Amino acid sequence: TFDIFNTNAQFVAGIDVTYLESFAYQVLPGGTVFEYAGRFAQDPFTGVPAAFPEISALLRMGIVSDNWQFNYVGRFIDEVTDFSSNPANLSNDAERVMYHDVQAAYDFVDSGVGLTFGVRNLANETPPYVTNNDDMNTLNQTYDTAGRYFYGRITVRR
Repeated sequence: TFDIFNTNAQFVAGIDVTYLESFAYQVLPGGTVFEYAGRFAQDPFTGVPAAFPEISALLRMGIVSDNWQFNYVGRFIDEVTDFSSNPANLSNDAERVMYHDVQAAYDFVDSGVGLTFGVRNLANETPPYVTNNDDMNTLNQTYDTAGRYFYGRITVRR
């Protein structure tokens, strides 16, 4: 804890890292085994286009006090290659992406009202281009397709 703006504040942090060593899928026993780690393809379970990056990470850091907080979230998605690569495609690879999100909140303790404001995809990072994948030319289930956006929230507690 430390003193900032005449309040006790705490620095909080966390990181989650996932390493996908293998994602082997076999349609039928004895059939061909497909390896999806580090690739993008139709998800064999849902049929939805998806990325299966070998490394993905979520970094969270914040300063939290009695009635206010400031948070940062970094979202990392490693590069992936098209499972069905084709030399005729404009792109068979989706580049790695790092998104940055920030959020500030203040709680008016006596009134029971809380305000939150934030920005997702602060750097306005565009999703990687993926040839002929849906009508968005990206993997909209994996990447942030909305670009930078602002949000706010009012919470009323009784």
